[in-house]
Amino acid sequence: MRTKNIVVIDDEEVLLKGIKFFLTTKDYNVIIINNGREALDIILDLLKKGEIIDLIITDILMSELTGIDLIKVLNELNVKIPIIIITGFTNGDILNELKRIGNFEVINKPFDKNTLLEKVEIVLSKHSDK
Repeated sequence: MRTKNIVVIDDEEVLLKGIKFFLTTKDYNVIIINNGREALDIILDLLKKGEIIDLIITDILMSELTGIDLIKVLNELNVKIPIIIITGFTNGDILNELKRIGNFEVINKPFDKNTLLEKVEIVLSKHSDK
């Protein structure tokens, strides 16, 4: 079975490294990126090269390009990659905007590694036949 590729985007370096370490121990290939603008460029470049991205995990509030704006651009480009949102901000406006632009799993910060792994496995299993 092919190793699943996961792109993780967050501006918190310690969180990024922790997620990468943990998911790598669970046999996922993890690419970490610390801002939305760079993430968009890397994701589009990987797809252009024919690489498969199985899952994106992104924060919402980041410099340069927010997670919501990243999702909107990917939607406009018809990029169909499952997304998990990790955020410390879950006010009504953000949740309503997320519902408007798609159907996403949301993990509230702080979270534990088992919650993350559970969501990753759920999302990947839902999309494994697509």
